[in-house]
Amino acid sequence: MRFGNKLPANITEVPVFHVEKSERVELSDSARATFARIGARARTAFAELQIERAKELNFPYEQYGEDYYGLMLAIDHYEYRLDCAMKLGINWDTSTYDLVALEEAIEEAENSAAYEKQELRFFFTTTRGVEA
Repeated sequence: MRFGNKLPANITEVPVFHVEKSERVELSDSARATFARIGARARTAFAELQIERAKELNFPYEQYGEDYYGLMLAIDHYEYRLDCAMKLGINWDTSTYDLVALEEAIEEAENSAAYEKQELRFFFTTTRGVEA
């Protein structure tokens, strides 16, 4: 019975939607072997992709060894900084990897842009008779 109503004969238990109910599935040996092969192929493909990305950017990937996830994060960060540089008008040569020099160039460009913006505001306020 639920809320005073009798359940139909074909329903043996009252459904509860807020409680997780999971049953462990036992896989056969062949299914486990198949999943192991798929996982190995996926790991190999991922590693090859990260090494290829690193080579395209002349990124030093040897120091990461088997940590391809860490390599991916480092390459993503480098690509992000290259994108920032491109947006700031910096034409960065990727034939050599130098993250420190890239960061310095980005910082210099950002400071230069901030200084130009400050000069424009000063010019605007002085020519329009507006006091800051």
